[in-house]
Amino acid sequence: MVARFTDDPALRAVLGGGQMIDWNLPPDEVAWAVAAGMMNYYEDGGYYPVGGSALIADSIARVIEAAGGRVLCGARVEQVIVDPATGAATGVRLKGGATVAAPVVVSACGFKTTFERLVPGRALLTLVPFSAQLEHLSRLVLSGFRNKTGLS
Repeated sequence: MVARFTDDPALRAVLGGGQMIDWNLPPDEVAWAVAAGMMNYYEDGGYYPVGGSALIADSIARVIEAAGGRVLCGARVEQVIVDPATGAATGVRLKGGATVAAPVVVSACGFKTTFERLVPGRALLTLVPFSAQLEHLSRLVLSGFRNKTGLS
């Protein structure tokens, strides 16, 4: 479908590989129906919330706070606090040392950053099979993107 818009092979690679955020796979490994569906969505111009995409997060935050939860935006998290007995996240430690206890911790910075930088290494020992799967997936996505786009 990208070929209809440009003859430049490098631009085709970038435009085709740019959908990896939707596919989570390199272009040559994604199911045709998934790729075609996403390209059709974008061919029509895509859709955005009136007022911008930040309204999605704002709406979610209002629901969480209405239910008694707390949403901290712009708070620099240095570590996810993990209960060594259960392996469950029990809160976060912020830059500067303050801690926030929580029955549920949601990380919005991606699995690689969460598990490589925020979750303590000793806590990952209880998640060894899971950790290995994350590393494999991370390498697959990054290497696929680099191979298909020629970027490094």
